[in-house]
Amino acid sequence: MLLLDFTIRHYTNNKQSLDDVIRKLYNRFYKDQDRGFTEKELRHTCEIVAGVKLDELFDYVYTTKALNYTKYFNYGGLDIDTSSDSFIIKPVQQPDALQASILKSWLSE
Repeated sequence: MLLLDFTIRHYTNNKQSLDDVIRKLYNRFYKDQDRGFTEKELRHTCEIVAGVKLDELFDYVYTTKALNYTKYFNYGGLDIDTSSDSFIIKPVQQPDALQASILKSWLSE
């Protein structure tokens, strides 16, 4: 879920997040239709909020493709060292404005 959140924040210039997806799902399906949502509806809502197709990200859900942790953590202003058995996560040394904004807002929530 973190990778999805960072991706949404990245593509919306940190104006939307996974929280917005959850609110839309809750309002549209639970409140308006008195039901849950399907996987297809979840994906569609994520893509509407992000403003882009999220094929690559959802490939990780439906396949055994290895995750590109570096790419997605970097969206959130984080570096991840995957060279050993344990991950080491730390802030990007010189984040750009968007990375800094995403990391700051994510940490404050």
